[in-house]
Amino acid sequence: MTNNRPADRIVTRVFGTPTSCRDRELAERIRLLENYAFELQEANDRLEQQLAEARDQIKTLKGMR
Repeated sequence: MTNNRPADRIVTRVFGTPTSCRDRELAERIRLLENYAFELQEANDRLEQQLAEARDQIKTLKGMR
């Protein structure tokens, strides 16, 4: 049994449509933004921890009066 479909249609059906340059650029931007959001969350967590420690120090210093 032979298949008369062009090879590019077969490849597209098996592997999906090839990504365009714009699609690759958008995927890269999304990856960078996700990494940036993760870094911002980590920085926020560190700042919250530092704030909690500073508040504890203030309470301790007020208790020394």
